[in-house]
Amino acid sequence: MSGTSSTSDEVVLREYYAPKAAQPSATFSGSYLHKIAFRHPGYRDEFEQNVLLTLYAFDNHSRGLHYATAHTACALVACNAWEGYLTHTRDGERLQLPADGLLTEKEYYFRLPGNTRYPVYPTFLNWKFPKDKMPPHWPEEIQDDGEGETALVAPPSVSGVTKAVIARDKGCIISKDQDYVEKAHLCPQSEAEWFRINGMGDYNLNDNLADEVITDDISNAIGLRPDIHKAFEDRRFIIVRKRDQWVVHFTNLTQNLGHRYHNTPLKLRTGASSRCLLIRFAWAIFPSVKKFLTRGASHTPPYTHIPPDSQKQHKPLEITEAPSDGTTYTSPNPYAGVAEKLAEKERVDKLRLSWLRPQRPSNPDLICCDYNAASAAHNSGIQGRAKWSRSQLCEKCLGVEYAKDRDDDEDEDLPPWVNGE
Repeated sequence: MSGTSSTSDEVVLREYYAPKAAQPSATFSGSYLHKIAFRHPGYRDEFEQNVLLTLYAFDNHSRGLHYATAHTACALVACNAWEGYLTHTRDGERLQLPADGLLTEKEYYFRLPGNTRYPVYPTFLNWKFPKDKMPPHWPEEIQDDGEGETALVAPPSVSGVTKAVIARDKGCIISKDQDYVEKAHLCPQSEAEWFRINGMGDYNLNDNLADEVITDDISNAIGLRPDIHKAFEDRRFIIVRKRDQWVVHFTNLTQNLGHRYHNTPLKLRTGASSRCLLIRFAWAIFPSVKKFLTRGASHTPPYTHIPPDSQKQHKPLEITEAPSDGTTYTSPNPYAGVAEKLAEKERVDKLRLSWLRPQRPSNPDLICCDYNAASAAHNSGIQGRAKWSRSQLCEKCLGVEYAKDRDDDEDEDLPPWVNGE
């Protein structure tokens, strides 16, 4: 035998394998320019203050957004108004598109039959889960896409959920990787109180869960790779129905994940909850509504906040518009300094609430102690004072909340379209 080593006895270096984008790659856009605005027909177009939602449109190389996904997002915000429809203009004809059709224009109006001033839920916490009527094309149960996998005999305990999820999903449901897979909640653990109040525990496979672990059910979890899990928690994507399959739908910009996984089908297995997928959809979408509520003082809620345990919890945000004198406001830069002023106003409001809440020990989260009185004033067409953003609060709350008239000159140098005056 020769004493010299052959090349076959030496280490061989391999070339790096770069993951490829999902095919056909030309059908994905990922551009920050490709967005679609959905306007509320009950309010003026000036300064974009009637834009209810703005969604990224990644379903086409130029601009395209799945119709059913866009419709579900708008309807969730508009108090689960599945009967709503899209038009090209404020008074235009109903857009006729199939569920899997593509929206390609820059903007649309979301309208309800006979109601241009429809109410909206301002936040996820105010949203009521639509138990009685799910969105069109959204199944109530997941039919096993996992090629005949056997369902669990009994639900796992809280400590065993992670292991059970990974065993059920056979790894990351998106990338198919099996290393370092994590349990990802569909309804976030931070929303356990909302989950409880909406009675979502009734759908848990483990009916012994309560309090802070009520969301730790296997039906409320999927297996994800750590980086994809992080993107999920950052609201970068949701899971929706397209062409009768569950697919990954990216709702925000990413460096690589969108190119690799947008619109790729998933094999969801029995035991995962389609209801919890809808909860995640809503949770990811609702932060976008904040701009609609803060762009101008013409958006005025009859109350500021309702505590989760209140019977008034699911009352939607009914919006009134400050009267217009017909004046058109023009300025070379109408937004100058407004963001800073609104941020300061929000900071002061938080400080005020931190002082107010301890004075209401019976219901510390409730700002207005007599919603009925405030609502009656609103329904009678009585507007609140401009310095209170024309909102309606009962006399007791006005007396406590503004005892020192701290708002007398707080917003005097804001533009009229912010002050509502």
